[in-house]
Amino acid sequence: MKNTLLLVLAITTLKISAQNNYVGIEGGPVYSNIYHSYYYPNSSSMLRASCGFTYTFIVANRFESSAGLLYTQKAFVLQEYGPGAYGTDIYSHRYSYLSVPLKEGFRFGDKTYGFINIGVVLSCLVSATAEEQYENRIYKTDIKNWSPSWDVSGLVELGIGQQIKERLRLNTSLAFQHSFTPTQNGSDTHFYGIALSVGLKYALKKG
Repeated sequence: MKNTLLLVLAITTLKISAQNNYVGIEGGPVYSNIYHSYYYPNSSSMLRASCGFTYTFIVANRFESSAGLLYTQKAFVLQEYGPGAYGTDIYSHRYSYLSVPLKEGFRFGDKTYGFINIGVVLSCLVSATAEEQYENRIYKTDIKNWSPSWDVSGLVELGIGQQIKERLRLNTSLAFQHSFTPTQNGSDTHFYGIALSVGLKYALKKG
């Protein structure tokens, strides 16, 4: 019994000594669209952005859990006309969210490393507008009341990183995200998209 307790204590001590905690910032472009539906059969993608803060917990330099607080924009174009006498006219829907990504993953490598994560993203709707650009003017309609207040998405992320100082790491990742929540109440439209992120992570302790 005594030997078993000593073994458990040794494993726990090794695990704690091998773990590390990182805080960071990240941001980048988001290329989003909706799956074609009965309501919007001819939508096209639109480029937006995402940025915010991250926290990552790493064990034995191999396994990681992470969370974040991000301001994320998503959008899609419904119709596009032109170019005409006044340029191209665009009708689009634009959404802004406060998002919390929760991810679990595996990493390989040391100072230069790769990683793969899977997870979910919980998002609170901040704003939603329909915008029409016509004759070089922009007309906006608030559609927040037509949209769910919360969004739940799944994601898969691939990335690489580089340790640039003892406690500082540079990460670049590409994530595919698919929403399980409709963009509007009662509709069959769901967001999907690809996000490119670049960020810095700082270790809270050396080693």
